[in-house]
Parts: sequence; C-alpha cells; structure tokens
Amino acid sequence: MPAERPRLVFVGWVLFAACSQLLLFVVPALEAVAFHLVWISMSIVYGVQSWSPRRTAVVLAVVTLVTGTTLSEFVAEGTPAGTNSPRCR
Repeated sequence: MPAERPRLVFVGWVLFAACSQLLLFVVPALEAVAFHLVWISMSIVYGVQSWSPRRTAVVLAVVTLVTGTTLSEFVAEGTPAGTNSPRCR
C-alpha cells in the first residue's frame, strides 16, 4: 500500500464522521443512525489500518466527546429527537 493511501483513508473517515455529526443538526431524527455510522466506520478504519496507541487514544477521546456532547443536547431537551424537538420545527 503506498504511503499516501493510509493517510487518505484516515482523512476520508474524518470527513465522513464530521458529515455524520452535521447530519444530526440537519435531521435530528437520525441521531441513532449518525451515531452508529461514526462508531462502526471508525472500527472498520481501525481494523484496516494500524494506528499507534497515541492516535487510537486521541481518536477515541475525540469521537466520545463529540458524539457524547451531541447526544447529551438531545437528552437535555427532554424530548426524543424527531418528535417535539425545537430543532425539528
């Protein structure tokens, strides 16, 4: 595998994960789908590439914080996304 390919795969995954999180704000009813897409795709990329322990820890921390913060906002609203959420109006 050329040296650039692993980098492109990781950058592509970061863009995909960012778009999935953006999807939560555009279509909040898809919160579970976007959440699982990020975690499943991260697992696939991790399985295909060999990450250093440092990169693994940083990626896990960032993904946990971003997805956790986003979903915490839905919980704080007290209503399931896609029903009476102010974002859906």
